[in-house]
Amino acid sequence: MEPYRRTRKIILDGDFLRLNKCTTDHERRSQVSLQLIAGGPVAIADTPETIGNLDRFYTNTELLALNADGFVGKPLSDEIDSEGSCIWWGTMSNGDVVLAMFNREDSPKKMSVSLSDMALEGEFKARDLWEHADEGTVSGNIEAMVPRHGCKVLKLTK
Repeated sequence: MEPYRRTRKIILDGDFLRLNKCTTDHERRSQVSLQLIAGGPVAIADTPETIGNLDRFYTNTELLALNADGFVGKPLSDEIDSEGSCIWWGTMSNGDVVLAMFNREDSPKKMSVSLSDMALEGEFKARDLWEHADEGTVSGNIEAMVPRHGCKVLKLTK
């Protein structure tokens, strides 16, 4: 299963983001992450009166680098109710792999993905793009406890 890259001049885009309508910071992270993982831009619809201190979600340079790279991810599965539809991945132009796990449930959820599901093998350095933190080396399976309506976004580097 090969990920694809944005080509020509078509730019995928989702809905405009109004993060002031989200209930939690986890929901805000998920909304921004999904836009960028799917290959779209971050289109801000909050106004100066409603944005408050939410600019930190719109200005995450590590995630915005995906859009600048032309990154386009895809879900592991196109079956709506499957676990794979909540796990997205793709390859950046430099070969780094970006993995995102989205929890659509109303409670925290332990999520996992096998590197082999993404046609990857070996060891990778993992970096959490929201926490701006290196998480060590991963191989085989990647597991994370993902908060309700939250996400976990990792960049995997050989």
